[in-house]
Amino acid sequence: MGRHCRARLGRHPRRTHQDLLALDPHYRIESFSTKLGGLRLQVADRFREGEFDGEFADRVAALTDAAESFSEQTCELCGAPGRIRFRGEGPQIWMQSSCEQCRTRPTHPDRHDVHQSRHPASP
Repeated sequence: MGRHCRARLGRHPRRTHQDLLALDPHYRIESFSTKLGGLRLQVADRFREGEFDGEFADRVAALTDAAESFSEQTCELCGAPGRIRFRGEGPQIWMQSSCEQCRTRPTHPDRHDVHQSRHPASP
C-alpha cells in the first residue's frame, strides 16, 4: 500500500463498506492504494470448509471494480465529477482524478492536509 494513499472510494465509502459487510461481516481488506490516478482495492479471499468461495470472489470483484471505476471519475479533492489528469511539473508529475475547477489547485501527492471538501465560493 502506498505511504500517502489519498484515493477516495468513489462511491460513498460507507456504502462500499456496507455492501462488503452484507457479503461477509468479517471481510478483510488486503490492500488499498492508488495506481494511475485511481483507487485499487483488494479484499481477502474467503474459504468455506477449506474450499475457495468463488461466488464470494465474484461478488467482491464486482463491488471493488465499481468503486475503482467510480473513483477514476470522481474528484479526489472535492467529490465532484472528474477524470484522471496529470498533475505537477518537471520530475514531480503524478496522476490524480480531479474536476475542472480543482485541476489547477496547487497540490502535492505527499501532502496530508487534503484540501477543502468544497469549492471556494465564486466571486
